[in-house]
Amino acid sequence: LGLTGCSKASKQDCQKAADNLLNLTIEQHLKDHPKAQQALRKKAFASQAAKIKDDFVKDCEGEPAEKVDCIINARSLDDIDKCRKNY
Repeated sequence: LGLTGCSKASKQDCQKAADNLLNLTIEQHLKDHPKAQQALRKKAFASQAAKIKDDFVKDCEGEPAEKVDCIINARSLDDIDKCRKNY
């Protein structure tokens, strides 16, 4: 059966969603800092990113595919909040 409303997210889609979430979080965090500090802060955040991504992917697998697709296509953290609330 091809019930689209019941499809679950794959690990690959969860990884894409995690990458987008991390990138948007980094962008949001860095935008208020001077350019000179951004590279250092980005490097510091990146050191924690692998664990954050792993945790997200574990929690994400099995979530509705529509929710995960929404996170993959989000262009801001506000968009991600809407994805989480609407699905």
